[in-house]
Amino acid sequence: MMGFYFEGEYYEQMGEPKKAFKTFEKAFAMDEIDFLTKEMALEKIDALKADFGY
Repeated sequence: MMGFYFEGEYYEQMGEPKKAFKTFEKAFAMDEIDFLTKEMALEKIDALKADFGY
């Protein structure tokens, strides 16, 4: 999950919201790791949906 979550943040900062959205969805499907929870990934997905309408 950690790799997909941070990759999603990278895409988000680079201005590629479609790639970020798909990557956060992959992170959501994985098992939680330490401080990264499914709720955090879901919040990112919801924010991208609200901003870009995916």
